[in-house]
Amino acid sequence: MKNVVSLWIILLLGLIAYSQDHKWYFNYNTGKSEIGHDIVCGDDGFVYVAGVEYNDLDHDIVVIALDKAGTRQWVYVYEGQQDKAMEVSEIHYGTDGNLYICGFSENVEGNDKYLVFSLTSEGSFRWEYIYDNTGDYASKAYSVEYGGNGLVYAAGEANYDFLVTAINSTTGVQEWIYWFDGACPYSLCDDMASAITVGSDGNVYAAGYSLNSNEKQLVIISLTALGGFNWKYLHPAFNVGYSVATDVVFGNDGRIYASCVIGSDIGAICLNAAGEFQWNCNIDGPGPEPVFGETCYEMLYGIDDNIYVVGRAAGRDAQVDTDLDVAVMKVNRQGTAEWFYRYEGLYGTFDMGFSIVQTPDTNVHVAAYSCGLLAEANMISLHHKTGRDLWVMRYIGPAIDMDVAYAITADEEGYLYLTGYDYKANRLHDIYVWKLDPPRNSDGYYNLEGYGTAGCGYAVMETPDKNIVIAGYQGSSGTNSTFDMRLIKTDINGDTLWTRSYGGNQEDRAFDFVQCPDQGFLLTGFTKSSGNGGKDLYLIKTDQNGNKEWEKTYGYETDEEGISITEATDGGCFIAGKTTKYDGSGDLWFMKINAQGDSLWTRRYGGNRRDEVGEVHTTADGGYIFAGTKGNALSVGYITNMYVIRFDQNGDTLWTKEYFTDYWDTGGDIIEQDDGSFLLAGYYMNSEYLAKLDAGGTLLWEKMPHTNQNGGFSSIARNADGNYLLSRNGFGSQEMIYVAVYDPDGNFISADTAAWSPGNVYMPTRGYVFDAQPLTGGGYVAVGEGRISGGSGLNANIILYRKGGELTKLPLPPLGIDDFPFYGKKDTPRPLQISPNPANDIAFFDFELNSSADVTVCVTDLQGRTVYQANHGFCQAGNNRIFWEPGFLAGGMYICRVIAGNQLFSGKIVLQK
Repeated sequence: MKNVVSLWIILLLGLIAYSQDHKWYFNYNTGKSEIGHDIVCGDDGFVYVAGVEYNDLDHDIVVIALDKAGTRQWVYVYEGQQDKAMEVSEIHYGTDGNLYICGFSENVEGNDKYLVFSLTSEGSFRWEYIYDNTGDYASKAYSVEYGGNGLVYAAGEANYDFLVTAINSTTGVQEWIYWFDGACPYSLCDDMASAITVGSDGNVYAAGYSLNSNEKQLVIISLTALGGFNWKYLHPAFNVGYSVATDVVFGNDGRIYASCVIGSDIGAICLNAAGEFQWNCNIDGPGPEPVFGETCYEMLYGIDDNIYVVGRAAGRDAQVDTDLDVAVMKVNRQGTAEWFYRYEGLYGTFDMGFSIVQTPDTNVHVAAYSCGLLAEANMISLHHKTGRDLWVMRYIGPAIDMDVAYAITADEEGYLYLTGYDYKANRLHDIYVWKLDPPRNSDGYYNLEGYGTAGCGYAVMETPDKNIVIAGYQGSSGTNSTFDMRLIKTDINGDTLWTRSYGGNQEDRAFDFVQCPDQGFLLTGFTKSSGNGGKDLYLIKTDQNGNKEWEKTYGYETDEEGISITEATDGGCFIAGKTTKYDGSGDLWFMKINAQGDSLWTRRYGGNRRDEVGEVHTTADGGYIFAGTKGNALSVGYITNMYVIRFDQNGDTLWTKEYFTDYWDTGGDIIEQDDGSFLLAGYYMNSEYLAKLDAGGTLLWEKMPHTNQNGGFSSIARNADGNYLLSRNGFGSQEMIYVAVYDPDGNFISADTAAWSPGNVYMPTRGYVFDAQPLTGGGYVAVGEGRISGGSGLNANIILYRKGGELTKLPLPPLGIDDFPFYGKKDTPRPLQISPNPANDIAFFDFELNSSADVTVCVTDLQGRTVYQANHGFCQAGNNRIFWEPGFLAGGMYICRVIAGNQLFSGKIVLQK
């Protein structure tokens, strides 16, 4: 037994599976053949692998424990009968801290026997359970789970019967069994339980099939914790059609979900807690039914409350019936397929996905292999929302022969652990374990610096190279005695490319920045580390990599800050800031600088109490528009008004306006529209506020928020679709990120709120957003501050939040993505009448709808690629005819589908050119 790292493997990986971080590779080799079948991360911080090792004389089950650095802790070998077969199905880490392994062990008479055994987490043997060891028939265990009630449950088959056993987790003694035999003698048909789970309701659920005299039928049973019968579900009814269940999970919604094959299509089925059918969703691969059949292997109920199924589906080749592709489908809890992903390896013959896991960022990852001329072990990372592959790892071992990834798991930090086997040059197998750092690409938070000091992100932008840059500050010592300006660049996936710090040994902060014509950056904020005393307005100019080129400070003995900056038409910049020189409470202070940072002129505005800066922007005529706050004294205390100033390009005032004079009101941001008017966003009467001003500042309309949460808007930006993205600093007492979309007339469209979730370790418990900007690929990014549970203001972090849009720049694998349409629920395709056929410039589609629906036409070529997809309007129930103009397509055969809700019609058309 040895831990071997092959230089050849590492070099080959560098060529095939680039762009991601391979943390380590562990190899287990005893001189026999070894295969890793299942893997699990324990709550104790260790990784456990279950597999087999064998040669011509002996078969054993092997369990390996590794720490998260890849160091082997122990190996336990379960010895079976000499020269008899043995296999392992699953390994489970119980909440009691023990390991439970199931499979089968051949007895002396040569019969496979249902086996469950238990180890401590230190590798010591606890007990074994063999069902009817002396019986003259075969039995196997396929699935095992600790119930949390002192019992271990396993599912399998015995003498062609469906079998569930309950075992005392301490002694290994059988507590009860449940079995059933189908409707025909065992010599003619069999029944099998392929998976088991324990619901949060305390009941036990097992799934598999029951074989009648003609076809296998999907079966799910529910038992009490003590073995009492609750119900049995057969799909669709006894002796009707073919169906099997391959895995079962208990959802957070109290329903039961199973991965299944119905007819010849993979999918998912849902039952309620009473065992009543809710829906099924199945998808047929685009190719002809393969001789080896479509199937699914594993199901996942995600932390995002969606269902994921992995398996294999008919591939692209319309002529060859041996083509299989890795298949992954996402189904929502209503039974609608969200996406269907297929991966065809380079060799395009037998490609299968075996195991699936979800990381805390909600991406899903698949263990698979692709086989043809060679066989590769694959790990495929998919974005949970779009189904797009973020990374396909292809591994060919040193023998350049057959390598397989059978199982995958993830730890709480989002690292992946993969196991299977690779071929050695002597034609034997080795167990491997890989630790991988996958793409962390999802809607959600990215913590850009570790907690422990105070920090905040104030401004964010997308750069021309489609990356993201954030400006803010972070404490530079654990005591928060010093703070540095921060400039951070991430890729589109939120992974940090570089971090730069600026400032001295006191407090320095960046509030805003622009990208300069030379692709560098100019930051504005304040410094207390240098200057004339107190806070001084601070400018930092960097190159495109964030390296400082020059710095400037401006100020007096009082406090001066730069809050907002915008590019001027002459290559300089215009800065909106504050100064306390004149009345001590703070006035607005504006400065025009040239490209070298030299001050050309300054202007001061404000009331007789504290004034605040919102934002300043360059207008279409080369001038500037500013939104902020003006403070006015009362006989007791003071109030603030929204304050808007319009400047010409020389800094001369065109007009000033104050809005509302009776409360604490704040102007957060302002943006110019195409017609020369402005949208003003801010805070009024403890609420969100949005108003439209004409070019002269006259109020045209105003809108109040749709929420009753205290707080107002702090930023506004325009989306590519013409709507506006608005963010606010916190969402009332809920203290979470809030980003909303409004149309140009101030009508609310949608809003996102984001806060901490126990299922996502990347989310802080309290989130605030100070800036949100749209992305050219769709969606948006927001930046702000996150605090951990119970943390004070001195325990915060710069956070980046992302929602939607284009999700990666990583290269796509060959033949990876396909926009194949799906259908769901209880419907199967019906014939689509196409005329004329063959056709040339126009074709008519005739179909009969059971109910009225919007109709989508989707056309694919014989390689499964979508060549046309469009909505064709609303059609009434009954007979319908629509037309399609295919003149833009080359001659040949195409597959046409009409999708109307859950009604699907399909047919083939030949185009003559």
